[in-house]
Amino acid sequence: MSEIDIASFGPVIGHDDAQAEILEALRSGRMHHGWMFTGPRGIGKFRTAMQFAAALLSGETGTLDIDEANHTAHLMLNNSHPDLRIVQRPFDDKGKQKAEIPVASIRDLIKFFSLRPAMGGWRIAIIDALDEMNRNGENALLKTLEEPPAQCLIILIVHGEAQVLPTIKSRCRNLRFNPLSEAEGVTALVNTGMLEADAKDTLSYAPGRPGIAMKLKSSDARTAARSARSAASKPSGIDFRQLSEVLTSAAKSPEAFDAAFSSLCAVAYKSAKNADDALSAGAWAQTHENLIALAAETKALNQDKSQAVANAITQIQRTGRLVSR
Repeated sequence: MSEIDIASFGPVIGHDDAQAEILEALRSGRMHHGWMFTGPRGIGKFRTAMQFAAALLSGETGTLDIDEANHTAHLMLNNSHPDLRIVQRPFDDKGKQKAEIPVASIRDLIKFFSLRPAMGGWRIAIIDALDEMNRNGENALLKTLEEPPAQCLIILIVHGEAQVLPTIKSRCRNLRFNPLSEAEGVTALVNTGMLEADAKDTLSYAPGRPGIAMKLKSSDARTAARSARSAASKPSGIDFRQLSEVLTSAAKSPEAFDAAFSSLCAVAYKSAKNADDALSAGAWAQTHENLIALAAETKALNQDKSQAVANAITQIQRTGRLVSR
């Protein structure tokens, strides 16, 4: 089995309300069998799920800061804990990650839950992410959520990029995760070994989403991000011709395209944050969410990037007209 990325493990930054609910469940012993961690990509949902699992498997009830030297954490990081399954999109023979989590992965998970815990405690599954599961997989998962085995916990990561079956949602405890504050985002990046000044610059390309910002490392990605931000942030207004050219050019490289789109999302996020009235703030906040979903859908389904560019520009134009009335 492959190891889990060390960056996915460590103290949870921010999300105080979600942490408090999890810790209360751990302390009280009243553990719901299904949890949904809902919020945009790159803000720490998976890390929180890992800490939740580590705490429950090790019997810890007072913290979500399980050190990687902990025996349970060590097994988890090497993907060798017998009572934990992490379900993600598999890779094909060419090393490319598939578009969906296949139903076969969920059927394997059901078999896993039919066994007794190897270490005498809980059996836990982290599904990353529900958005990437097809309907057959969701229906298979629903049976386990409806009739959960004893000492079974399922944590569903939900990015909010696809509709969740109401029957799944109704059987889970839903925790909402929001983008981190600037200070929290910088702390998250500094904890990876980044200098504070570099962390602030990196986070500016994906405000509140350090997990996304971390991926914008190459010079091509940074150039695309800067160009998109420049075109969308001119004092005279958004230069839509330049923005279209930047996004079209970036579409030739997956990393550059992700970077340019992330930068565009950052502009919408900043516009919402700095808006003078509630209507403008709400409009830009919705545009921010729509752009995030558009980028994710384009990537996951390998859709036409030129159409995604057109849709993104249309969204921004529509919002600009709305708030300028």
